[in-house]
Amino acid sequence: MSRTPPESTVRASNGKAWEDRPCRNERWITSYYWAIRHSRDRIGQLRDSVRDPLIFYRLEWLNERMLVIDRRELGADHVNPADEEAFHRQFLSRESHLEAE
Repeated sequence: MSRTPPESTVRASNGKAWEDRPCRNERWITSYYWAIRHSRDRIGQLRDSVRDPLIFYRLEWLNERMLVIDRRELGADHVNPADEEAFHRQFLSRESHLEAE
């Protein structure tokens, strides 16, 4: 797989570049969950439109589990809430540059 590096490097509150931080394969779960819940809450809109509060409840559960694992494994390098949006946007930007083999 090849990827194009992002134009700018976002830094965590501890000064490390996001690329220098440990990254688990599960990271995409929390980033994609963040993307569908922020700026426009797509899950909330879908739940309202079909009147089913349980749609995507397993994805919510999985996201919460991944956050617990990330906090445990990354410790001080875990995403600071103030850095959360920048981190997820950078992660998703890198994902968009991946090419399938």
